[in-house]
Amino acid sequence: MLNEAQVRPATFSQWQTTTRAPQPRLVNALADAINRAAKAAGRDLYLDPEEARRLAGFVPGPPPVTAVDVRRVIQQNENFTKSQKDALLQIIDGFEAQNTQAAEQQQPERSSPPPPD
Repeated sequence: MLNEAQVRPATFSQWQTTTRAPQPRLVNALADAINRAAKAAGRDLYLDPEEARRLAGFVPGPPPVTAVDVRRVIQQNENFTKSQKDALLQIIDGFEAQNTQAAEQQQPERSSPPPPD
């Protein structure tokens, strides 16, 4: 496969022993070679070239998951009745109260300053 991707064995060996990333053209060539070899072997395997570049560090990964406003999602959802929405929101209120109480219990108690002499 290295020959098909036109990668010298010494280059491949260097990749195994160093933290230096391969050149983008070699990453593309390896992805293509892997895909051709898998197809020739009748294997259901495909290495997306974009994924190969991401794994090699040339393309940033997916953006981090952002927080969702659960209350807004529930309130805007047309699949729930008003009473169902109210029940879900009450459950969320309970979770938030429990989390607040747990956080307060984890904080060290603040002592009052000593009275003046």
